[in-house]
Amino acid sequence: MKSLFLPNGRVPRTTFALMAAAQGAVLLLLWLFYPLRLFPSLSDVLRALADLVSTQGLVQELWASMTTALQALGAATVLALLISYLTALPSSAPWLMRPPRCATSPSRA
Repeated sequence: MKSLFLPNGRVPRTTFALMAAAQGAVLLLLWLFYPLRLFPSLSDVLRALADLVSTQGLVQELWASMTTALQALGAATVLALLISYLTALPSSAPWLMRPPRCATSPSRA
């Protein structure tokens, strides 16, 4: 318990999980029993979520977004591996690791 209040102290996993669950429960109870006009009530949010899932295709849209993101990740990985492999080949060193040219050179008078 003392390690919870020490700077950069190590907290056991079970204690950390218990603290996170307690904080989540407190926030959920505050949202449920002490509604603010700033946020919708929990029942309104759950009703809107059910409407999004049942009538507006939320699951299909999430699946499409996830597959697009995974395709982009795969393409970026392939390109990064290709470029990194080319930097190790001696034949591609002249055009991949060429030093930058100066736009202007100092004139000698």
